[in-house]
Amino acid sequence: MILLCSAMLFACSKQSDTERDLLHLKADQGDANAQFMLGATDPNGKGNSKDTAKTAEWFQRAALQGDADAQLMLGSMYEKGSGVPQDSTKAIAWYKKAADQGDATAQYELGVAYASGRGMPKDEAKAVEWLQKAALQGDAPAQYELGVMYAKGSGVPRDNVQAYGWINLAAISGNKDASELRDKMEQTLTREQKANGQKLSVKFLEKNP
Repeated sequence: MILLCSAMLFACSKQSDTERDLLHLKADQGDANAQFMLGATDPNGKGNSKDTAKTAEWFQRAALQGDADAQLMLGSMYEKGSGVPQDSTKAIAWYKKAADQGDATAQYELGVAYASGRGMPKDEAKAVEWLQKAALQGDAPAQYELGVMYAKGSGVPRDNVQAYGWINLAAISGNKDASELRDKMEQTLTREQKANGQKLSVKFLEKNP
């Protein structure tokens, strides 16, 4: 999502005044996609995204129409207190709306929140549920966190094979923490556990090329 917004910002910097005016017109008329784009790239109509309060305003207008990307970004702004007062409860509420629409990043954020009790009562079983939803979509941070949950037996029965399989997947995707933990696990796992964990990783990659 951060990369997406960066790409949008670059594109917006190349827009003419007429193109920006048209985008604002569409947003004012209720176009959720235009509202999200303005929030991400040009909230004040001056070709920049430095007005965080206006950014939050555009994201909220799009989020209220059900735009999952806007819901995710608005949740992030509430979590950080950027452009809006910091409010973990509101952040989680917006993450939940995006997560319910299948947004993997929002599902990850929701899983981490349940695991830590941030903005809601701690519930490790719920954490596993949401982390798995994101992990199955290929979200590497979620795969790593899910693997850690299995390794610790948090919210699920402890299972070193499942733990290794998910952590290995995250490492394959370039997650540094996962790579380091995978190396440590390989020093203690049996050859059979490691082989079975690798099979889980391969099976996932075959289903999700």
